[in-house]
Amino acid sequence: MQLVKAVQDSRFYLLEERYSYEVTDNPTLILRVTMNRRSHEVMEYAPDHLKQSEEVAAFLKVWNQVLRYVPSPNPGQGVE
Repeated sequence: MQLVKAVQDSRFYLLEERYSYEVTDNPTLILRVTMNRRSHEVMEYAPDHLKQSEEVAAFLKVWNQVLRYVPSPNPGQGVE
């Protein structure tokens, strides 16, 4: 399954729990992945300002793969 591969390739479980950018009124993305009895949650505030970070880019690959299977909780947001 592509979602499992995206989680593995991104090394999701090694990502920090929180990424943010000093700005206000921006979206926050939260993703909790549970696989093989292991769970990890990552929160990103203002992801558009953080895309240059390899870790944030890895998170967004998993986020976008999730959006291929379930609708976004954010109105108007789709796969990038």
